Amino acid sequence: EFGGADPATTNNRMELTAALALLQHLRQLPRHPRLVIRTDSRYLIDGLQKWLPGWKRKGWRTASGSPVLNRDLWEALDAARIPNLPLAYVKGHSGDPDNDRCDVIAVAFSKGQQPQLAQGELPEGADAAPAPEPAPQPLLQLLPENAAAAL
Repeated sequence: EFGGADPATTNNRMELTAALALLQHLRQLPRHPRLVIRTDSRYLIDGLQKWLPGWKRKGWRTASGSPVLNRDLWEALDAARIPNLPLAYVKGHSGDPDNDRCDVIAVAFSKGQQPQLAQGELPEGADAAPAPEPAPQPLLQLLPENAAAAL
């Protein structure tokens, strides 16, 4: 597990930043053939699966002609994509244990707290490890200096 915060950002930017950090981290690891990225962000899913080709074709403009918000992150996500790695929508705050855990971590970081983060693989049914692990270097490089220092 990993996470982070930035006091001068939006929820959408943090969703994209988290996905980018995950993709960069996954590139360094062996991948299970049935791996799926599960997210409660329709913005992330729709952006990658529906809107991105049109934005690129239109010079990073939306259907209404305005500039694409968070273009820097969308470009980085496009470059970091892993072929044949699907995204699946999970309704937020619906009792999904993985999504609920992500929410706990995100809320803690947004409040300036350091949540306990799991390290490595957990046995079936185990809770998070008691000692927090530092955020991975790719995430630290994505965050502004003041946010990375808090990690």
